[in-house]
Amino acid sequence: TAYDRLFIELVDTSNNSVTTLATLSNLNKSTGYVNRTFNVVAQKGKTLKIRLRGSSDSSLATTFRIDSVSLLSDG
Repeated sequence: TAYDRLFIELVDTSNNSVTTLATLSNLNKSTGYVNRTFNVVAQKGKTLKIRLRGSSDSSLATTFRIDSVSLLSDG
């Protein structure tokens, strides 16, 4: 059961609309780093915020480690 979740989201600052890129949970457990890449070309031309939002229950905490985050533009 997914008790703890990490939501990776893009927020469009013009209207605060949210696009969820991924939802990770304690079920995604890994023994090492996992590189994740998301195609956000549909958001081109917008001013965005990257938001990492977590939720958990009251026991058996899950640790989500974020090493680095970047948003690259081709133009």
